[in-house]
Amino acid sequence: MIVEWFIKLTTTVAGVVVGLFPDDELPAFMTDAAAQLNKLFTMIDGLGAWAPWTYIGIVFTVVLSVYGVCLAIKVGLRALSHSPVSGGAG
Repeated sequence: MIVEWFIKLTTTVAGVVVGLFPDDELPAFMTDAAAQLNKLFTMIDGLGAWAPWTYIGIVFTVVLSVYGVCLAIKVGLRALSHSPVSGGAG
């Protein structure tokens, strides 16, 4: 009964707070995200004369792969350190 009263109070307060905001439409840049992303990718693609995107993509992939391998090794060593067979704490 007390919990129901708190739920009713919370929903009433939330309704009052939401009612304080105007009922305007959202701006076009918020409702049409696909067009904005397309515009961004077109602008980035236009920088291809100055930025070698192929090489940047390769370097980014290699760096992420190295981080992934390091994380896998770290997790494996942590798991192995808890194994009593390998002299871990168990």
